[in-house]
Amino acid sequence: MVCPIINPTTCCQVVVERTTQLVPPALAGTVTFTQTVEADIENVVPEKVVICGVVHKTITYTAVLENGTLVPGFQVFDDIPFQCVIDREDANEGDLFEVTGAAILGQVSAQEQNFGFIDGLRVAFKFKEKEIIKVCVRRLPVTGTEVGIGLGFTSADCNVPVVASGSLLVNGAGFAGIPVTFTIEGAATVSPTTVFTEAGGFFHTNVTAFGPGNITLIAAGTVNGVPFFGEVTTMSPCP
Repeated sequence: MVCPIINPTTCCQVVVERTTQLVPPALAGTVTFTQTVEADIENVVPEKVVICGVVHKTITYTAVLENGTLVPGFQVFDDIPFQCVIDREDANEGDLFEVTGAAILGQVSAQEQNFGFIDGLRVAFKFKEKEIIKVCVRRLPVTGTEVGIGLGFTSADCNVPVVASGSLLVNGAGFAGIPVTFTIEGAATVSPTTVFTEAGGFFHTNVTAFGPGNITLIAAGTVNGVPFFGEVTTMSPCP
């Protein structure tokens, strides 16, 4: 029997509070609202997954203009940013996690505020609400990796740094923030020896040839505990 790898779903909860200005003001007692939640993973550091998100809020009410005219169905839109941190003992820098759910766990309060009168009508100039947001994540299961590297010299490139570009695909997609370590074989140096993938999984380093023969650049690392490896070999431009 092969024991399955434990990959629990873990969550964070955060209280989000916001006061929205109602311009024009709302006829008292007419405010309603709807909300949606959007969340993403901002970063992964040792033992922590950092979440960022936005609550998109649409407030609908009967607006009262300065002359007392009523405008039913008037809408105000507001975006409320939030952050939270999820504890994960298995999290390391560069690991990949995915958001499995983001929702409003409960509405704490919602009320009209800052009342006044326009043409004898009682109006509210502010709307304040507070809710609890819940976001859940899990480690992204890695089913495959693919590394591609490009390195080429011209005859004028001896002792000149040349950019070597590559990409790392995980499950067929590129991700930012995965560490890639380089080693070199042959009469050349590589710098930097460790970089982090950019958006789309792309990465870059510099190779400087100083002698003749074949030069092999090797890129390697792990993502979610799964190793990846790629290499490219080319002739040195040095005589």
